[in-house]
Amino acid sequence: MKKLLCLLWVAGCWYLAAMYKSLPLLVLGVCGAGILVCAFLTPYFLSRKVRVTFPSDLFFLKRGEKGAMTVMAESLGRLPLGKVTLRFRLPGKKKRKKISVPRLSGQQALTIPMSTDVCGLHPVILRRVKVFDYLGLFSHGRRKKLRAQAAVFPNAPAMDITLPENFLPHLEGEDTPQMALAGSSTQEIRQIRDYQPGDSYRTIHWKQSARTDTLMVREYAKEGKRSLTVALDMASPKPLPPARRNAFYEVVQSLLLGLTAREVVVQLWWSHREGTECLQVAGEGDCREALLRLYETGGFFSGEKKLLPREGFFLDSSLTLSFRGQKIFGFSPQNYENELKMPMDWREIPWAGR
Repeated sequence: MKKLLCLLWVAGCWYLAAMYKSLPLLVLGVCGAGILVCAFLTPYFLSRKVRVTFPSDLFFLKRGEKGAMTVMAESLGRLPLGKVTLRFRLPGKKKRKKISVPRLSGQQALTIPMSTDVCGLHPVILRRVKVFDYLGLFSHGRRKKLRAQAAVFPNAPAMDITLPENFLPHLEGEDTPQMALAGSSTQEIRQIRDYQPGDSYRTIHWKQSARTDTLMVREYAKEGKRSLTVALDMASPKPLPPARRNAFYEVVQSLLLGLTAREVVVQLWWSHREGTECLQVAGEGDCREALLRLYETGGFFSGEKKLLPREGFFLDSSLTLSFRGQKIFGFSPQNYENELKMPMDWREIPWAGR
C-alpha cells in the first residue's frame, strides 16, 4: 500500500506540474522519483551487508516441549539496516518460520521458538534473507544455505527399578566378580607399596616402614560400581512410523536412567548398517551422548541383523525387553508412557543374580 501511495504521489506531482506549469511541483515530482529510485536500489546494496550465523551447529530439544534456538544476525556496514526478514525451515508441524528484525545494527541474537513430537536429528535450514529499504517500500532477498541440526531427545522419566543386592556385582571395566576381589570396601588392604608424592600420611604403614627403613603405604581397593550390558537391536524388516520410533527411544532412555540411578554402569551396544557400536553410560549426560550417537548412526535400518551381546538386557524394535534370552516385559506402543511409570521389582527374578 505504501508503494502504491508513493507512486500516486509522484504521478500526481508530475500531472499537476504539467497542467499548471508549476516549477515547484515539477521539482517535487523529480525529487519524489529520485527517492523511489534510491529506495529501489538500496536493498540490493544492503543485502550484501548482512551476515547470519548459528552459534552452534547442534541444538537440543525435548520431545513435546517448547524449545528455542538462537541465530546471530549482524550488520557489516557502518550504517544500520532497515527491516530484515529471515525465513527458516524447522522441524515440527509448522515447518516454515519467518523472523523479522525492525532495525538491525551491529550484532543481534534472535530466538526462534520450535517444538516437535518426533525424536531424532532434524535439520534447521535458513532458506532466505530479505532486506528492506529504510522506507519499507522495496526489498531484495538472497538465498542462503545455512544449516544446523536439532537433536530431539525423549521426555521419559527414569524407570523405577529395584535390583537385588547381588545383581551383577562386577567392577566397572572388570570381568572379575567384586566379591572375589580383595578390598570390596575401603577398609581392606589390597597391597603395601612404596610411598609416592601425593599419598596421604594416614595410609603410611609405620611398622613395615620401620622394618624396611623406607616409607611404605597401605593401598586400599576402591569400591567398584556394578556394570551390565544393554543391547539394542535396531534392525527392522519394514520402516517404523514416528510414533513407534518415539516409543523405542523413550524406553531406552527410561531404562538407562533407571539403571544408572542405581549406580550401575551400563555398557550400551547397538547395531546399525555399518556394524555395531558400544558406549559406556554412567549418568544422565552419558545417556544424552549415547542417544545422540544413536541418532547419528542412522537409527533403525532394514537388512541383516548384527551380532550383539546377549549376557545382559536386550531390547528389540518390537519393544520387547529381555534378560539373557528370557522375556521381562513387552511394552505397548500405545501405552508405553504409563508402563514406564510402573515400578520394576526384579529382586524376585531367580536368574537376575547369576
